[in-house]
Amino acid sequence: MVHLTFLRSLLLSTAFTVSAAHAADDDLSEMSLDELMAVEVTSVAKKPQSVSRTAAAIFVISENDIRTSGATTIPEVLRLVPGVEVAMIDDSTYAISIRGYNWRYANKLLVLVDGRAVYQPTLSGVFWDAQLLPVEDIERIEVIRGPGSTLYGANAVNGVINIVSKHSVDTLLQSTTLSGGLTESGEDFGRLYVRQGMRLSENAAARMWATVQKSAPLIASIVEEPVNEAALRGQLGFRVDWEPNEEDSFTLQGDGVFAEYDQSSTYNNPLIAPPGEIETISDSEHREFNFLSRWSRKTESGGQITLQSYFADLERDATNLIVKSRTFDLDFSHSITWNARWETIWGMSYRQINDDIDSNPQVVGVVSEGPSNNRSLYAGFIQGDVFGFDRKLRVSFGTKVEHNEFTGWEVQPSVRSIYTTDRSSYWAALSRAIRTPGIFERGIENSFTTAANPPAIPVPVDSTLTGGGDLSAEELIAIELGYRRQVTDRLTIDVTGFWNEYSDLMGFQTSEFSFVFAPIGPGGSPVPVRALNATNIISGGDETTKGVELHAEWTASDRATVNLIGNYLSRSESYDPLVLGSGSIEYNQGAGPEAQIGIKTDLSFTEKTNGSVWVRWVGETTGGLVAEDYTDLDLRLSHALTPQVSLTILGENLLDPSRLETVDLLYPTLWSENERRLSLQLSLRR
Repeated sequence: MVHLTFLRSLLLSTAFTVSAAHAADDDLSEMSLDELMAVEVTSVAKKPQSVSRTAAAIFVISENDIRTSGATTIPEVLRLVPGVEVAMIDDSTYAISIRGYNWRYANKLLVLVDGRAVYQPTLSGVFWDAQLLPVEDIERIEVIRGPGSTLYGANAVNGVINIVSKHSVDTLLQSTTLSGGLTESGEDFGRLYVRQGMRLSENAAARMWATVQKSAPLIASIVEEPVNEAALRGQLGFRVDWEPNEEDSFTLQGDGVFAEYDQSSTYNNPLIAPPGEIETISDSEHREFNFLSRWSRKTESGGQITLQSYFADLERDATNLIVKSRTFDLDFSHSITWNARWETIWGMSYRQINDDIDSNPQVVGVVSEGPSNNRSLYAGFIQGDVFGFDRKLRVSFGTKVEHNEFTGWEVQPSVRSIYTTDRSSYWAALSRAIRTPGIFERGIENSFTTAANPPAIPVPVDSTLTGGGDLSAEELIAIELGYRRQVTDRLTIDVTGFWNEYSDLMGFQTSEFSFVFAPIGPGGSPVPVRALNATNIISGGDETTKGVELHAEWTASDRATVNLIGNYLSRSESYDPLVLGSGSIEYNQGAGPEAQIGIKTDLSFTEKTNGSVWVRWVGETTGGLVAEDYTDLDLRLSHALTPQVSLTILGENLLDPSRLETVDLLYPTLWSENERRLSLQLSLRR
């Protein structure tokens, strides 16, 4: 059990937020549309580029976007982005993906925090419940929809999310945040955050922070009451920035995460014929820490040299698996401006990974064994930019070549071009990206027994899931087209279309049933007493997806700004559920909505009062088990009581008491619904 008495009492007695804020030099909330289009991003080319001149489907979540959304976690913030699929699985776990294939461990999305990869190759996904970087410390989030593998390598298949934290100089003030609220069923939730910033010298600054979060249990769809004990998660971290001269800058940062979960889980998925369920209750924990160092130097020619290294250590005891992983990463890049018509960026990287998967002894009847693995990955990349027509036209071409110990050498080239006028830009891209298999997919040996439950399951069923030792890398060939236009001084639009061809997708091959007989029938005749079923992980699936994504921003007046986001995704094949005993093959890797649309309106009523209205519609999931479509409404109202103190009330998920956002296809989780919730916030500036 997670001991939450002290936190629950504190949250119920306060139920508000106190936070000290600072005034950053380049606050995106104060920028015009012209200035926002000129905001520089680094994720697309590993060097500064303005959004309007970027040949990729990129969306930037600013500090102001985070503040006006009312979100306190990174997954909730990502709901702002067109084409990003965000679905809550349980009280602390999310499924997040881009352009389809969404589930708990969406394996085609690379996520970075200040350049450190948090994508876990062990299970091929991201532990979103452990991404606790305080939203108050985030400068921006750059989201690339589409392949980013030429610069970032394997697993940057459908997108890259780069979370950029604030420079220490921008967080010199002390900040304390205490938040709390209640769900529809009366469950409490809350968050405590403390930060201390300081200047170490004229050229150096630092900050330290601590945060703890308590989530509210979700409602189980079957029993319609809260399940599990709430998760309790915490993080301690620091960052130091030093700029001894105009050319050099150094960053040192690190954090540690600890989380406790009491989880009720059930194997109610297609690998077990319904109603064959194994219910378990287990104490789960997550522990990790990491350290990162980075040196950057601006060169006389206008280029930049960057050397970065990080070390991460993780151990996760979750339901039926114990995962351990250690990673050391060293990355070097060098951008060169040769002349007005030619620029180059190149780099090299090395990564050492040691990981291990084992069975959790708490789960009775389920045995999972995975290999211990110590492996290296080394890579190099180069990309050139050629300019023409007074730099209105840019053509970028390059490739990344990397070697991994599972599939050997992989080459990931891309060609991008963009033509920019005063108010418009047209861009296109052709890319190849790959995803390498994790050690779970290659070496897992999982076995469990389903008890007899006539008539659906007349005899016990012994099932196995076995990894594929000779899996190939999944491949994507992607074509993208984009158009941006500043229609007026108050209106901008951004439209992207894409066509994705996947091959060698990993999937599950299920054998025909076999039976064990015993001579216990009349006259000693043989009677089946057990059924045997085997599922193997294989490569070979093909699929085509295509779609369109839209973002429009309209400054209706000096007091109102409206953002419209939407996307549509079509998949070549619909989901064909596994039928045990049919010897079927299923390559499906997750489910997601066919379409989404959202409208967020930010309002400034007076100099002291502002608010926002956020309406979202999320379509029915396709490509897996169905979660119905839903419409959502969030409301936020803030009032400045004094120049230093403001009060905020936030209502989330207001249109329905609760809703099911996704159905976890293969992971043993009770189907849970996200509830309506209300919270109060009080902010202090000083």
